[in-house]
Amino acid sequence: MGECWVLALLAGGKIAARVAKEHYLHCVVDAPKHIAHMEYAEHEKAILRRRKFKITMLQKIMQSQKPFRTIPEITAWSKQYDRKRPLDRYQFLVLDGKSKMGKTRFVQTTLVDHPDKALILDCADAEIPALKGNYNADQHELILFDEAHIDMIIRCKKLFQASIDEVTYGSSPTNAYIHTVDVHMVKMVVCSNVWSAELEKLPKEHQEWLAANSVFFVVDCPLWVP
Repeated sequence: MGECWVLALLAGGKIAARVAKEHYLHCVVDAPKHIAHMEYAEHEKAILRRRKFKITMLQKIMQSQKPFRTIPEITAWSKQYDRKRPLDRYQFLVLDGKSKMGKTRFVQTTLVDHPDKALILDCADAEIPALKGNYNADQHELILFDEAHIDMIIRCKKLFQASIDEVTYGSSPTNAYIHTVDVHMVKMVVCSNVWSAELEKLPKEHQEWLAANSVFFVVDCPLWVP
């Protein structure tokens, strides 16, 4: 029962994980199991601490930045997400413009109530978005696909419609990486600086689908108020 007092001291903050590990080794019995549990807990606590730290830093950054402009086209797009009048599927938003125009912070500031409700995914080299392990249906109200290429959207059409149906993507001959998510009524936003160029190269049927299922806005000047 020696491991019980080690756990009590560790949980009470009386000893560090390093010291607890030494004591578990001295106990011998079930040492690998107890050490594995302890290391898992320490790893998860570190992730939570880092997440809280990042939220605090982001809030400080956002407090120091200039207010953002009100853009009628984007305001109109947002109105489709009325929980009293849910839709079967939704249009996604595309912000196409040069870097350092404030696209990412504009999305976090104006399209959700709190920045933690927006999931930011780096999609610069992604064939499919990395939602697995990152997206939380109970937390995220918006997903920003940063630097996403147009081929990824075509590959995952139903995902970007935020349909009432669950979405399965990542199919392959073996379906080893298949993933199913519920993204109904989640705001889908794509930030890009190559969208227009890539759009011109698409077949007509893909261009027509994108025109019907997205709202396109060219960011040709900073999104904040001068």
